[in-house]
Amino acid sequence: MPIGTDERAAAMEWASRVRGRRNDLRHALSSGVVSLAEVLDGAVDGDDALVRLLFVLESLPAAGKVATRRHLAALGLAGDMPIGELTAAQRDLVLAQFPRSAQVAPEAAP
Repeated sequence: MPIGTDERAAAMEWASRVRGRRNDLRHALSSGVVSLAEVLDGAVDGDDALVRLLFVLESLPAAGKVATRRHLAALGLAGDMPIGELTAAQRDLVLAQFPRSAQVAPEAAP
């Protein structure tokens, strides 16, 4: 059954909002405005919870794609896991593996 124009417009608006939020999140992480711990803490529900773990980790300053994927594989975590689905133990593993990114950079702190 095809969706109606109202449903399609609502879905397009939601997708646009999520993409914008995801890009804002990437910029904030890469510039050091927010820490990895803050992002993971704030991802309990809402649009941030849908962002994939690999996307978040690759957004960190000086994070390489290959190294990040290797770290995730060593931890036994899937990169396509939404950060809102991380358990407390998985969150702690991620923060331990990426300790320099767990804190806001001093020059970026308010």
